[in-house]
Amino acid sequence: MCLLNLHSAFSAIIQHNNYIVIVDCGTRDASGFASDIGRPVAVFNTSVFDLMYHISDLRKSLGAEWYAISSLSVKAGLVDPDIDNVDVTVASAAVVEGGSSQSNVSSVRGSFHQGDNRRFQHAGAQCMAISLVALAKHSIDSVFSWQTDNLDKVVVLGDKLYNDITGDSNVNSNQSKHLCVLDLPLKSVIDGQTFDFEYREYVSGDIDVVTGDMIDGGLTISLRCGLIKMFGKYHMFADSVWYYMCNHWSQWPFCCG
Repeated sequence: MCLLNLHSAFSAIIQHNNYIVIVDCGTRDASGFASDIGRPVAVFNTSVFDLMYHISDLRKSLGAEWYAISSLSVKAGLVDPDIDNVDVTVASAAVVEGGSSQSNVSSVRGSFHQGDNRRFQHAGAQCMAISLVALAKHSIDSVFSWQTDNLDKVVVLGDKLYNDITGDSNVNSNQSKHLCVLDLPLKSVIDGQTFDFEYREYVSGDIDVVTGDMIDGGLTISLRCGLIKMFGKYHMFADSVWYYMCNHWSQWPFCCG
């Protein structure tokens, strides 16, 4: 599991066998790309090729120039009976829609996005916390079974976690701070259940930069190499990425080195 940061727009990447899901709670269209009017979305990719196309199109829609990827593991603990759950029950059916022009892609959409300032005090600043909640929730309730209400709950719980992290659970401050990985907790109670987080590898770089002194010196890494490094333990995934990228250079202007 990873946190993907495309120029301060965070999303969660969840991999299971050959399936990869991107959970993005920003303002997104049904394909998971940036939109003026949109909702949270979980985009289900049935091949590594779909994932690579999705990231390429997402970064174009965001106008992203740099990226960062953080891998982590999540361990769910016992439910704490003394902690009240957050009531975010939403009576709505799943909205499953066709994805992009790539085959075998579908998505589930939420009802409201993190930037809704009518609902959230710090609208638009909570994407890191929301992505962490998405990974935590997946560890006990597979994202492959999620519907609209699951995404809505992730957004609300992520907003609560953001307030807990920043110490702003009271709606007094108008200051909104974007979080980084170092701000995230090692342990947290989410929806009445304890979760332990272990943050592992971290890679970053400029998306269109694939050669140069920074890369040669190991200070940054190309997006292609970053993805391969993060998913390297999934041999089929990494080998497929490497084979495909090495034989389709012209299709990947942001990772040609």
